[in-house]
Amino acid sequence: PPRAMPTFHNPAQALDWKRFNDHQMHELYLAERHALRTHSDLPVTTNFMGTFPHANYAAWADDLDIVSNDSYPDPADPVAAWEVAWQADLMRGLAGGGSWMLMEQTPSAVQWRRRNSPKRPGQFLLWSLGAIARGADAILQFQWRQSAQGAETFHAGMVPHSGSASRTWREVVDTGRVLKKLGPVLGGNVESTVGIIIDWESEWARHSAIGPVAPQGFFGGARAWHRSLWEAGITTDVIGTDADLSAYSLIIVSELFIDRPQLTARLQEAVRRGAQVLVTGPSGVVNNRMRAVLGGYLGSMRDLLGVCVLDHAALTGQVHWEDERSQSVNWISRAVNAPAASSWIGVEAVSTSLKRALDRLGSPAPDLCGAMWAEVIAPWDTAASPSGPDSHLGEHFASWEGATDVEVVAAFNGGGGGVDLAGRAAVTRRPYDSNEGVSGAAWYAATDLDAVSRAALLDVLRAHGRVHPAFPDLPDGVESIERGGILFVLNHSDRAVELPGIVGKDLLSGAECTGHIVIAPRSAVAVDAKKLKRQEKSVP
Repeated sequence: PPRAMPTFHNPAQALDWKRFNDHQMHELYLAERHALRTHSDLPVTTNFMGTFPHANYAAWADDLDIVSNDSYPDPADPVAAWEVAWQADLMRGLAGGGSWMLMEQTPSAVQWRRRNSPKRPGQFLLWSLGAIARGADAILQFQWRQSAQGAETFHAGMVPHSGSASRTWREVVDTGRVLKKLGPVLGGNVESTVGIIIDWESEWARHSAIGPVAPQGFFGGARAWHRSLWEAGITTDVIGTDADLSAYSLIIVSELFIDRPQLTARLQEAVRRGAQVLVTGPSGVVNNRMRAVLGGYLGSMRDLLGVCVLDHAALTGQVHWEDERSQSVNWISRAVNAPAASSWIGVEAVSTSLKRALDRLGSPAPDLCGAMWAEVIAPWDTAASPSGPDSHLGEHFASWEGATDVEVVAAFNGGGGGVDLAGRAAVTRRPYDSNEGVSGAAWYAATDLDAVSRAALLDVLRAHGRVHPAFPDLPDGVESIERGGILFVLNHSDRAVELPGIVGKDLLSGAECTGHIVIAPRSAVAVDAKKLKRQEKSVP
């Protein structure tokens, strides 16, 4: 590995070290596959583990006959069902939109967390159905018989320590019975018009960089946008930078730290055919050798988006606290304002469509808000002019009008840690004419919008892109996905839910649905979806 340095490591060397490790593991897999190929023509795979940070699964996927995954969401996490969906959508994306295999999951509890809670009644089957609904053609478990001794003694198995008296045993048997009924689903495609692009090397680069902030977790931005789409009932593909984008009317590129000119060219094609492309920062910050992009961040995407990033403006959060007694005599420091000590950034809607989206979220309408990342952006054509980046920008976002074809959708309002950003653009939109009669657009978010703000902006993006859920207006706690003409409706809540408009045979129970169904807590139905009516949302 790179040797210890007297101060900081070399970011480019650290990135290359991550590439080297990935390459060595990949070559080992290929050597093992070659050895197996000399003796067998059976499919060869290796188990992926979600977004494992040390291997570039996008580069590995083509060398697997079947993409397979290990999935171990925590039953104590209320958003564990989303983690099931995130990993499933990623595996389907790695499989090029095809089917994949759930190689490992536990029938109940694992043993390797600090505290290990069992899956609740019904969750083992429910999460298995969630994987099938999102493209899995096989559901496997770890392990068959719960170990009587050793490191995995307390990792659940299909045959528990207490045998058939255990609830785990009964749920394993019930799950097997249900899975036998899902033959018509196998090989079916999951249709999605939304794609989220991720890039392992960009994440390696972001984690190797010394500044501007120390990243927390892996693919944090992509995960946040995926969850917001999942909460809204939108099926999403998680795809790599080389994926075919022709099927998507909404494409999200979040925190793509390395500038990818070839991807930018394909995003340009997408908006010209009518797609909505949303990019969020920090993106296009360095090249593939960790050299900073000069002349304004965003690199090759500056022309696509019509904006460039002049400066990063991250918040730090509180670093010092004093009680009132100390402040009573600290006459100088008590007058000092440190906006960067905040944990949020105020944002205000400018566009009418975004204001209406906020109105639909509640009364009074909620505020827009960023978390702890922000950027100073300017129109790209203005920033590139000899008169300088601020010659037309002035003090307020309204001065963008007439200087560029970029529209300001939202602006920093000076709230929270955004005092010094007040009046600057926070979300922008550059419209494109389409030969197909649909207006494409390239959007940029210069702050890490919180969940409410993401929901509002996605409402606008979905309307422009004509993106709608598999089944709209579902009760809280209910998820829907369509695969191969079969509508899966999963009730993750503790309450039974009633749904109108469901017609067809439920593959799981064998019952005929005649327009009104009741789904018990932590259970599901899988119904022929061909007779269901679709509701489209118009552009606000």
